[in-house]
Amino acid sequence: MHAACEQYMESHCNVEEQSPAVDVTEDTFIDTDSTSVPDVTPEPNVYTEYDRGYFEDFLMVRYVSENGDIHVVGARLDRTNGAEIKLLDQRDFRSEHFSAGEEESEKKEKKWKFWPNSEQELEEEMEKNGSVSEESFVSCVGQCILDILSSAEDEERVFSHFTEEGEASLLRIMQVMEIDADCSVSSVLAQMGASAPDLETMDRLYLRCKLQRGAEVTYLNFLVKLNENMMIYDVDTI
Repeated sequence: MHAACEQYMESHCNVEEQSPAVDVTEDTFIDTDSTSVPDVTPEPNVYTEYDRGYFEDFLMVRYVSENGDIHVVGARLDRTNGAEIKLLDQRDFRSEHFSAGEEESEKKEKKWKFWPNSEQELEEEMEKNGSVSEESFVSCVGQCILDILSSAEDEERVFSHFTEEGEASLLRIMQVMEIDADCSVSSVLAQMGASAPDLETMDRLYLRCKLQRGAEVTYLNFLVKLNENMMIYDVDTI
């Protein structure tokens, strides 16, 4: 699936494995003669692979260009059609793409509704079973993120799920995107994955949120990173 993503990017964008370093020597000058016209051909916007997210039957690869542009490609394994690999641009990601094992009748877009009381249910489930389900964990953490974005966070809940650096990274995103209490925030897509092929270690949460301020609607894609204690230590917009 990774080879398919590489081929897709090579056909649509300039891709290289490692960004070239700037070679500075004594013959390299910053100031130039303002009267001369440099004979320079603009360099292409080259993309380099930044990271991967592994989900059930789905691979997500993030590419970053030298200009800071981000391009995210997904490769889906469709077992119902002879293990065919299908490529998807991030704007086309749907919940059914992350698992190819579902029956055709079940392949409907999930509308995630996180539970406001999920923290209590998470604790009860942990006390009863010694562990929590993926659905319970995603719901609880997702609700925590939505609360922060809505400026209605519970400090105790934030402390339970975020490191200091993780909370700061989400607050920086809010500041840059100018997300405030006037925004209505909801979740459209939430999927647990991993940064390595071994899916037994879930350390990534892919979350798509819908922000609405009046008639203006914006969709934000978050990659939430979890440490070994399942606490959020970083949040990226992708």
